[in-house]
Amino acid sequence: MGRIQGLLRGTAIAVSDGSFQDSYATAAVIIVGHSSSNCLINTVIAPGGAKDMSAYRAELTGIYSTIQLINSLCNYHGIKEGEITFGCDGESALNQALFL
Repeated sequence: MGRIQGLLRGTAIAVSDGSFQDSYATAAVIIVGHSSSNCLINTVIAPGGAKDMSAYRAELTGIYSTIQLINSLCNYHGIKEGEITFGCDGESALNQALFL
């Protein structure tokens, strides 16, 4: 429940990171509420074939998965407004995702 309170209070933090190696792209997401003992972790495999994989695709998969996970939490708990701080190390992927 700490993640939910964190979203409502604006203290929640989400971080994603993508990884690419040997034509295989994956990503991990963590969402933390008011304490690190109450966190949600998700891992995903980037969709597509081996020729489609790249570090960029891995980072975008992490960003997309984070947004989907937050959206699912909000829908499930009926959250209509709140705030979360999001971090990732794929700045160019984040800029492209936000059309900057």
